[in-house]
This record gives sequence, C-alpha cells and structure tokens, in this order.
Amino acid sequence: MPSAVKYNCDWYDDGKTILVIRALTQWDWKDIDSALTEQMNCVRSVKHSVYTIYDLSATPVIPKGLALPNLKRVTSERQPNQRLTIYVGMGFLQERLMEMTNTAFNLQELFKNFHFARTMDEALAIIEADKRRFQNV
Repeated sequence: MPSAVKYNCDWYDDGKTILVIRALTQWDWKDIDSALTEQMNCVRSVKHSVYTIYDLSATPVIPKGLALPNLKRVTSERQPNQRLTIYVGMGFLQERLMEMTNTAFNLQELFKNFHFARTMDEALAIIEADKRRFQNV
C-alpha cells in the first residue's frame, strides 16, 4: 500500500518567486528531508530570488527524534538565491526549539533569514515588506 502524501510543494505565484511547502498531516524527519530536497530543487531551478513559506498549521508538534540536531541540519541548507524562509502556524514549542537551535549552534547569521507568522496573510506581508526593503537597497 503506498504511503500517504504528507506535504505538497507548489509555487504560489506564476513568477516562481514564492514557494509554499504545506504539511498536510503530522510528518517525520524523513518527510521533512524529502520536502527540503524538493525545496532546494525548486529554488535551484530559477535564477531569481525565492521566498519559501512552510505552512505547518496541520503539524503543531515537532516530529519524534532528536530535535536540535535535526533542526540544525534542515535549517542549515540554503541556496544562494534563497531569500527569507517563513514558518506559518508553528506551535509555541516548535518556535522555542528553533530559537534554541539558533543559540546552541551559533546560527545567528543564518537565522536572520527565518521568520515566524501565524497566518499565510502575515507571511505574505513579511515577504512584501522584504521586497520593498530589497528594492530600496
């Protein structure tokens, strides 16, 4: 029996500037690795800057297993044309673990590209604000 699809990965816009990875159900670290590989392939497929939104509203808990090393691994992989990564709908514990990963592994430079949002609308507003700031540089 085929395994259930636990996430989808789609471009939000026709210009392929915003990639949305939406968790559909509770996922494990293997599913997250698969989503990350798909994300990297999509971002690599274009030459312009790409924003990534991880919609985790359906997955309010961290997968089982060692959280800090797994979070370090999945947050450390980036493409040169990757702008912000925004996590939507994370639970309080997920956000605290992300912050602990930042502190424990001294990833401040990397983590300045990560943002948290409660809703997709808030995530899109963060992207629009960054685009305005980026255009004015």
